[in-house]
Amino acid sequence: MCKVALVAAVLFTAATAAADPWSSRVTGAADSCRSDASQLRALAADCRARSEPPPEGGEYCTGIHYSETTPDGQVLEYDLSPDQAEQIADQFDAYAPTLDAAASRISELEDAAATTEDKIRELGFDKAREDYEGWLALAESSREELAKESKKFLIGRAFDSAGALADGIASLSRGRAQKMADRLARYGDAGVELGKELKRIARIAGRREKAEAAAAAVEGLKALYEQASADDDLDALASALGEAVELEGFGFLVDEIKWTTAAAYAYAAGTIASDRMDQLAAMQAMQLRALKSLTSLLERQVARIDAELEPIHGCSYARPSV
Repeated sequence: MCKVALVAAVLFTAATAAADPWSSRVTGAADSCRSDASQLRALAADCRARSEPPPEGGEYCTGIHYSETTPDGQVLEYDLSPDQAEQIADQFDAYAPTLDAAASRISELEDAAATTEDKIRELGFDKAREDYEGWLALAESSREELAKESKKFLIGRAFDSAGALADGIASLSRGRAQKMADRLARYGDAGVELGKELKRIARIAGRREKAEAAAAAVEGLKALYEQASADDDLDALASALGEAVELEGFGFLVDEIKWTTAAAYAYAAGTIASDRMDQLAAMQAMQLRALKSLTSLLERQVARIDAELEPIHGCSYARPSV
């Protein structure tokens, strides 16, 4: 029995971060296809040449024992005839060009993603493909939880700057006060009453009276926040605060919460990164729009790379059953 042990090529699954570019890994898998095919053919030829027992006795080839170790550590073993070994070798050689073509397409996508990453860094905000690969791999429920976490962070940031929030409420126009009231109405009677107070504040002429009423309104908003639990409740409150808070970019961030969550996703920890959220909140609206466009592009580029990777596999998994 001839023996050969081949290490199975890595399965190419979507949204998995890698130290090496995916294109290099796919190219390596194609090379493995060809070298494994060559080795199987050599073993098949050797087995045929030694298929008869020697006249003087001794070992001879009755087949080829083929084993491999999968990426999860499982050892698979097969006993093959020379014909079966050549059949597998033919499949390996036939599949290698598919991997070559995929590697070429993925390389182009990775080059484009690298250019996007450079542009993001030029804005002073680091964002890598690995972050988006991790983000895309999250279950939808996990993304929703991260979005909720980011809303809480932004709302907390607004309340941390109570003076700025009170100033924003004191300077509300009647139109913006009405928008806040409309969003707060979902909180029931407490929200409706607070909305009425905000509209009253917008009509107050005296500076001192307006400031005192605004400070009281901040406390009312905090009370509403404490009773908010559902995700849509947080949406309403974040949007309402965005009408009053003068923190740079706050309104943009709460309106673009899905993008904010992806942009502030911390790959290593699997959470919202507060330092990145702070960095986002400190950026000007024009920079945020440019960053949103670039990071959204990077997310799409990563998704396209994943789409290329999803249907392909290592040659060890292209074999028929034997």
